Formats: sequence, structure tokens, C-alpha cells
Amino acid sequence: FVRRPKSLTAQQLSPAERGIAAHKFMQFADFAGASANLEEEILRLRDQGFITPEEAREVDRRTLARFFEGQLGRRIAQADAVYREIRFLREFSPGELVQIDPALRVESATVVQGVADCVLVEQGQGTIIDYKTDQVKSGEELARRYRTQLLLYQKILEDYLDLPIREMVIYSFALSQEVPVRKEIPADP
Repeated sequence: FVRRPKSLTAQQLSPAERGIAAHKFMQFADFAGASANLEEEILRLRDQGFITPEEAREVDRRTLARFFEGQLGRRIAQADAVYREIRFLREFSPGELVQIDPALRVESATVVQGVADCVLVEQGQGTIIDYKTDQVKSGEELARRYRTQLLLYQKILEDYLDLPIREMVIYSFALSQEVPVRKEIPADP
């Protein structure tokens, strides 16, 4: 991780650093605690060193509150299991990649490395949740941009967790909205 020089710590975080702070919060937060008292959970993470004092000061409380008050936050609270930050490394053959997405035409085996932000387990099925802080105009833009990534995650996580993934969702912090990602390519309007 790259740290800012101490001489810069009194300055505001850059948009990229705010995005990292939001991801770190979602990675380490006690979701029940955040739902009950967001400010207390931010301070707990700061005091335990999961986020820096600058990140604690600048994390967008309204955006996080909207997440925990929304449908996705409620689903997380009621899920049978919640997995966070699932790291993986998987090799795909060219044939496997084309089956996942016809646009993934390559000539040799390809290794995919990544981290799934969150997987909910509800009634024996998984939902991938991918947190995004991109500044976009619409959820559809995010869905198009990250569709292939999530299709790869779906295949990897179904094998890794031995669990059918029924749903893939991007949560846009910039839009404060959940964006479903469909397996089929949506038609252009």
C-alpha cells in the first residue's frame, strides 16, 4: 500500500483515496453495528487501525447510511452467511472463457486473479456484491463496464464456494444504488 507523506495528512483525501476508504470500511465493518450506529462503527474501525484517522474523518456517512438503510443492507443483515474479500486465482482455457463471454476470445490459457468484495448466501444460493465508487451517470454504465468481470467472478465463486450464484449486483456508492448485472448482453437503447 502506498501511504501519503505525513506532510499531506491534513489535506483532504483524493477521490481514489475516498474510494479505497469506502472499500476498507465495507471490508472490516461489523454490518450490524454499522446499521445500528454508523458513527460508532467508523470510530471503532479507526481506533482498531482498520482505517486511518483521515479516512474516518472523510468517509461519506450519508452514502454509507443509505447503503445500510437500503434493500441490500437489509439483505446482508438477514443473510444466512456473508463472505467478504474472497481472494482467488484461477486459470481458464480459451474454451471456458468463450463460454463465459463470447468477447473473451484468446489463444492460450489465461489466469484470472481478483477479489470478490462480498457474497451473500440466502437459501442455499449466492449473490455477488461488487462495490464501486466510479463517478458515472447511470447504473447501466457500470453494468456494461463490469459485466465480464462479474461473469468471471460468478464462475470462479460457484466452483470455489460450491454454491450456485443466482445474482450479481454492483452497489454504486456514487449513485447510492444497487445495479443488477445480467448474464445476457442487454440491447442498446
